[in-house]
Order: sequence, then C-alpha cells, then structure tokens
Amino acid sequence: MSAVSDFARSDRSAPLQRLVPPSLTLGVLATAALAAGLAVALQDAALVWSEVLMMATPAGAIAGAGGLWWGRRGARGQASGATPPGEAPPESLIEAMQVMASAFACWDAEGRLVAANPAFTRMFGLGADTLRPDTAHADFAQHTRQMIRQSIKPEAGVSGLREIEFRDGRWAQTHERRTPSGGLVMTAVDITALKLREAERSRDEEALRDAINRLEGSQTQLSDLAREYEAEKLRAVEANRAKSEFLANMSHELRTPLNAIIGFSEIMTQELFGPLGARTYRGYANDILASGQHLLALINDVLDMSKIEAGKMTLHRERLDVEALAEEALRLVRNRAENSGLMLIADVGEDLPEVEADARALKQILLNLLSNAVKFTPAGGRIAVRARAEAGGVRLSVHDTGIGIGADDLLRLAAPFEQVESQQSKTTQGTGLGLALSKAFVELHGSNLTIESAPGEGTRVSFLLPPSGRQEPGPHPVGRA
Repeated sequence: MSAVSDFARSDRSAPLQRLVPPSLTLGVLATAALAAGLAVALQDAALVWSEVLMMATPAGAIAGAGGLWWGRRGARGQASGATPPGEAPPESLIEAMQVMASAFACWDAEGRLVAANPAFTRMFGLGADTLRPDTAHADFAQHTRQMIRQSIKPEAGVSGLREIEFRDGRWAQTHERRTPSGGLVMTAVDITALKLREAERSRDEEALRDAINRLEGSQTQLSDLAREYEAEKLRAVEANRAKSEFLANMSHELRTPLNAIIGFSEIMTQELFGPLGARTYRGYANDILASGQHLLALINDVLDMSKIEAGKMTLHRERLDVEALAEEALRLVRNRAENSGLMLIADVGEDLPEVEADARALKQILLNLLSNAVKFTPAGGRIAVRARAEAGGVRLSVHDTGIGIGADDLLRLAAPFEQVESQQSKTTQGTGLGLALSKAFVELHGSNLTIESAPGEGTRVSFLLPPSGRQEPGPHPVGRA
C-alpha cells in the first residue's frame, strides 16, 4: 500500500492531476489551498488551523493566505490575460498544492475525490488502484481504516481534528473541514517526531517520578531508622548509667563484708588469740585471706571503672616524685616476679622534674601494667620500669620480654573486660579490667596510653605525665561523648 498513485507521483516536477471537470468552483480549491498552506506553516498549532479555516467566502480564504494570488496576471484561460480580482489562477494554485509537504485532498459535495497532492498519497500509501478520479470518500476511509492502529480525538474537542497512529509506527494529525459548497477538505501533517519526543519525555518524567518516590521512600526509611537508633542509643545510655550508678552506690555494701572476711582471716593466720589446732585450719585461713584479697581487688577494679563511666571519679592532684613512685610499685610486685623467675629493673633518668598527678591513680596504673607483665612473661624474662624527661613532661613506660600481643588483639585490648585469652583457654586470673582502668586513669590525667607489641617480642606500654604547675583539662567520663 506504499505505492504512489498514477495521478500523484512522488516526483514534485510532475503536475498535480485534475480529477474533476473544469467546472470545479474556485471556492473549493481556494479553501483547500489555504488549509494546506497553513498546515505547512503551523504544524504544531492545529487549533489555529481550524479557526482560520472557518472563513466562509473564497475571497476571504485567499485574503487569509496573505494575498498570495492577488494581482497575478497572465493566467491561462483569460482572453485579456488579466485575472479578475478575488480569483486565483488555477495553474498557480495547482503548483502550490503539489509542492506542499503537508498531505492535502478534497472531495466535492457528493463525496467524490476532486484532488490530492503527492504528499497525501505517500502518507496513506495509496496507489492507482485505490485512489482514482471520483473515488468515494467512504472507500478511502475503508482502505485507510486497515492501515490505522488507533485514532485519537484531542481533548480540546476541535471539530474534525484527530491524531492517528499507523500500524508501521508513524503518527499524523489530520483535519477535516467542510467547504461553503458542501465539499470536504482534508489535510494531514506527519507528527511522528513530535510523538517520539512526547513519549521520550513521558518516559523521562515517569523515571523521574519513580526516582523521586524512591528517594522519598528512602528518606522516610532513613528517618525511621534514625529515630529508632536515637531511641536505642538513649536506652543503652540510660541502662549503662543505671548500671554504673548502681555499682558506684554499692561500693560500701560490697566492701564492708569483704573487709571483715579479710581482717578475721588475717588474725587467724597469725594466731593472735592462740593456736588454731590442726595445721589444716591454718591452711584454710590462708586460702580465705588470699581469696578475699583477690576478690576485693576485683571489686575495687569494677567499682573504679563504674565510677569513671558514671563521671564520678575525681582526681586529687599533687606534686609527686616519679622515682619514688616507681620504686614503690616495683616493691609491691617483687615477690610475685621472683616466684615466677623474672628480673625486675628500675631505669629512671636523673634530674627528672616532679609531676602533678593523683598518687593513688598513678600507683594503680603502674601496678596494673606490672601485674600484666608478670602474668604474660615466661620464666627467665625481664620487666623494666623506665622514666625519661620529654618535651611536655615525663614519660613512664613498662617493658617486658613476654609473649607479646598480635595487631588484631591490640585494637580491642584496652576495652573493659577484654582479654587476649578466651575464657575457655585462659591460664591467668583477672577480669580484663586492669589495662582498661589504666587507660582510663591516664586519660583522666590528660594523656594517652600507647601500647607497642608483637608476638614473641614483648610489650611496651607508655604514657606522658605533665610536669608540676601545668594546668590540665578536667576529668571526663571515659567511654562517653
């Protein structure tokens, strides 16, 4: 159905065929020419076409076309060579219709085909067997109905205006209007490119709406998660604060019975009020004393950590001699070190400045570090406490030649209750609070605890203490923002 009719070839050099006798009224051709000319100029303004084509008289139609044929002379068929005013030369009108890019056809009042330009035959795929002189409009409609997938009337409701989609994917906008003499003029413009742009824009808009909906959904989900996180965080903070406050308040209740157990067992081991009798009883008393002291040390660690986390730990700063403090810490662990076959060394620099720190907290730091070193250093090893003056204060460090710590374990070692050994395989006593407490006390002094270690190469833990007279920031709760 794509062949071009014999009387309307695609070659624009061929003249448009006349399908009716010369008695065709000038009004039909003039109105048709105007409609086709406006279709070329106003392809995207079909509503404007319909209003212009409402002009009723032939003279008005020609004037509406801008006076294209006014004053033309020398038209064929006039004896004097002059064209009467208000009429267009048939040859000029035919040539104009032939070269138009828009499709154009007209039928007379009886529904017989009068004229059609090459663009019309190409658009509807009409051949000589389909589009002939005097072809009825009903036959044309029947033929084109097979080529059309759908026909849409615009929402504006302009009479005779339709958009049609061909089965091959092309789109056209057609406009049918009646002439004053009762004929029918049909123009059509290819709007395939416009429809493709509309479809592409529609897809883009749909994709944009989907993206917006997804973003809104994600934003809502993130808001819900943020609220849930804040609620859970608040509950966790409150639970941790309640735990810490409970342990801090239980300090007296936990320590009082232990002090009685330790005191009475110590009296029994020394037999201050007479012999116990059987030697086994004395051994039991020694075990009770050692267990009570160990339990008291653990409780003190837990309570100290709770006080720090609750923000209730207060430092009592004073001027301290680093050498005397190091010697006292070594003396407290010397028996355990010698029983384990270890050598203790005090390496303190000369003329060290005094430091300003809490004596109890600083002693606890050194004792915790030394106790860990004794636990994890094999017999024959060495443990040293070193003190050196540095810019900004005095650096204290504890060195050992023990088993060392892996890089992965170093990241979690200073957290409360964390231990290198698992509960199933541990060989040493302890809750894992010693290093965490040391770290907390160091931070309360405005410094940082540095741990350097490698498996089989020993461990070095150090921290810097400010010199006397330097104002340090106040204490802050450990583990809290």
